[in-house]
Amino acid sequence: MTQTALAGIILISTLIVYFSETLVGILGTIGWGFFAATFFAVVALGLNWTGAIKEGATTALVSGLVINLFYSAVPRISEAAGFDGIATAIMGLYPFPESFPVGTVALLVTIVLFVAVSIVT
Repeated sequence: MTQTALAGIILISTLIVYFSETLVGILGTIGWGFFAATFFAVVALGLNWTGAIKEGATTALVSGLVINLFYSAVPRISEAAGFDGIATAIMGLYPFPESFPVGTVALLVTIVLFVAVSIVT
């Protein structure tokens, strides 16, 4: 599973590098969003809360990854590849102002899901 995820990240990174002219900004934004959304909740809550469970952590990791990929990586890759319509359609689904970072939304969602799934399970 880890090798598959790593191969996917390498493929996406390679596509970004190939098609993008603003490489550093895109990779920095996406990387920080992935880090904050996927690992912060799991590490902060997982180490400090006795009610934290594996299912909550898994749900938080997957949701953070999906939100960041859908709202951050896919639109930027689409624009870089010349598919502006896809990027516009996806960002049309984003419920917050453009100035509100996707990584912040993903982080908040992962914290809520981590706690909710841990409590329910």
